[in-house]
Amino acid sequence: LAIQWGAIGDVGMVIENLGSNDTVVGGTLPQRMTSCLETIDYFLQQSTNIPVVSSYVLAEKLQKTSGSSTTSISLIEIIANILGISDASTMSSDSTLADLGLDSLGSVEIKQLLEQKYSISLANSKEIQQLTIKRLKEIDSNSSVSATTTTTINNTETKKTSSISSFDLSQLLPKDLMVLLNEKVKSNKYQHLFLIHPIEGHVEMLRELSQRLPITVFGLQSTNDVPNTSIEDIAAYYIKKIVETQPTGPYLIGGYSFGACIAVEIALQLPSIAQLLLLDGSHSYVATHTKQYRTKFNEPKHAEAAVLYAFLQQFIPNLDQKKILSDLANLPSYDARLLFAAEILDKTINIGIDNIILIAKRFHNKLLLAEKYVPSNKIPCQTILFRVQTSSEYSETIGDDYGLSTICQGPLQVLVIPGDHRTFLQGENVKILADQITTVTCNSS
Repeated sequence: LAIQWGAIGDVGMVIENLGSNDTVVGGTLPQRMTSCLETIDYFLQQSTNIPVVSSYVLAEKLQKTSGSSTTSISLIEIIANILGISDASTMSSDSTLADLGLDSLGSVEIKQLLEQKYSISLANSKEIQQLTIKRLKEIDSNSSVSATTTTTINNTETKKTSSISSFDLSQLLPKDLMVLLNEKVKSNKYQHLFLIHPIEGHVEMLRELSQRLPITVFGLQSTNDVPNTSIEDIAAYYIKKIVETQPTGPYLIGGYSFGACIAVEIALQLPSIAQLLLLDGSHSYVATHTKQYRTKFNEPKHAEAAVLYAFLQQFIPNLDQKKILSDLANLPSYDARLLFAAEILDKTINIGIDNIILIAKRFHNKLLLAEKYVPSNKIPCQTILFRVQTSSEYSETIGDDYGLSTICQGPLQVLVIPGDHRTFLQGENVKILADQITTVTCNSS
């Protein structure tokens, strides 16, 4: 028996979404239904102990001219070429890449493409296979938002910085604890919205969201004066600054990722909070990820290497993971590992070894604080979790509400926003997020 690989023709996806039996799917031509049925009939009549081989009908490869430029080719056309589909316009907007015959090798190629050209990182091949053509068109149309899009295309001097993520490097060591992200005349019962920084320590990635909200927004950042002893101490310090800015309630508090952990503790210490807005985070969001990741390592040196690798990935997304982890783990001490990581990063962002070591230590310390944090009470105010649609590999462990139902005494609402942990704050996704925040804050009783 020879198994001929390819989509089944005449019916289903090929006819409904792709147009005809001549459409190339995953580099192969569809098998006609009569051929499939005849082969099954022949197979069922055969005796046992027969050899099994495989074959496929290879579609004609498209040839590019030497003068062609990748800058003029859209993301959809590139992906169609990876899939072996000659006419990108035949792909239905609602089709996922899995529907279109994406295999594991194609997943790797598309993952690298999205990371290098569009600064979008997906956790696993399943997420890539579930991408729809409509979503990929949105990514392509929004690519001008990201500074790294142009740097990865150009082969000029700016190519040196193409691997740096979209973080504003001037914010890595913030000097201002409270920054004004948006200023508006009071439009509802809340005077201000206070947003707590993620693990990076600054709020630059929350600026676009803030400027789409009909309320004055302040961001709190992790400066040198902020305690590094516990989540409770950080929350108490931030409360002092919040009350200095807005002496009376009701207060509107929000936090993104790691910042959600601090925001939860603020809600426990500041009784006049009316609403708590958690942007893809909770009291246990970071802790769940770090604990699950820690179980993969038997020795502290490997766990330390993994933390420093995660730190480096924020700025250099295409590192050789196996090599870096091995090099870090083989060093004799944590300080040596810190220095090694700093030297790697200094070649890319050039802000000085000492500054990088300080930033890395803060990053590691925040992970440890989040992992140790356990709320002492239940949240009395209304809590709204804005959870991303694209889940991580630890979603089943943490649950759809990120564990908040166990610590919420007041009402809990979960709203799902398109995108992943980064992209829900960008492009069309952040518009949806801003609209949802506006709705829940304006309509609250």
